Amino acid sequence: MRDQVDKITLLKTLEEAGVHFDISLGNGYGWAHITPAQVLEYAKDPQSWLAKCHGVTVEHWRAWIGWLEAGCPCYGITRRDTQCKLGSPRVENARDFQPGVSEYCEMHLGQSALHRNRNDFAVTLRPERGN
Repeated sequence: MRDQVDKITLLKTLEEAGVHFDISLGNGYGWAHITPAQVLEYAKDPQSWLAKCHGVTVEHWRAWIGWLEAGCPCYGITRRDTQCKLGSPRVENARDFQPGVSEYCEMHLGQSALHRNRNDFAVTLRPERGN
């Protein structure tokens, strides 16, 4: 712990001297500014820290990053019952990403409502009992 405190003190000293710290979000997703006081919080749980930094939940953050890492695919299904190969427009900011909507190209956007309903509700069908 003492070693961590010394490192934080060093980072604070550097910041006071005009050095600023940014964390790469990786793969061209941008940067996030971090203060020396936030370094330990980031080190404990990077995804939670980044989600909080961008004003979204961890689940939202993971959905956005996962979709970006997958190449911004369109999850729409074609008439031939295959996944669309057009891709979706890239959403640059986690706050602008709408899970269940952003993952569809313009042609398949209508399928997004089906996607949301399928994921939001669990329906269990049971056979009727005879009289």
